[in-house]
Amino acid sequence: MEQGLAMAAAHLFTMKLLLHEPILIKPSEPTENLVYFLSNLDQINANIIKTVYVFEAPAPGSAEASKEPSLVLRESLTKVLNHYYPLAGRLGISAEGKLNVHCYGQGALFVDAEATGSVSDLGDLAIPEPARLGKLVYEVPDVKTILDIPPVVVQVTSPPSLPSFLSYLWI
Repeated sequence: MEQGLAMAAAHLFTMKLLLHEPILIKPSEPTENLVYFLSNLDQINANIIKTVYVFEAPAPGSAEASKEPSLVLRESLTKVLNHYYPLAGRLGISAEGKLNVHCYGQGALFVDAEATGSVSDLGDLAIPEPARLGKLVYEVPDVKTILDIPPVVVQVTSPPSLPSFLSYLWI
């Protein structure tokens, strides 16, 4: 039993995260103001999908090494939201009680995070452990229902001299 506890302790998430204040990233241009109704499948299966991507750190001295990953992603997101503007909207409920998306350009939630530790703290990335990697996905505070979460929430975690982690929630 003690050996099992020691093994479990070895797999604890030891990477420390410092989360910066979340900001809203809005489309860089005005978008259409309308309401989209979701499909019947979306009505019965409204899931939150948590995804983590790991990007290798650029080679020292390269042009990419001088770019701040978080800034590049924020600028890209403002442009992407012009074309995929429902992702900058908010979920709502119609008078008939059906889920819909209010497309008014409210913005996607974006969080910068700094990490201490090493990539080994995440375990074997070829065999992901959701409980461990889930620590890299921002949890919107005070959520009571799915309506309280923007359709897209992005967290960029940049450990010093390590790969950057991009995680997002997708509703």
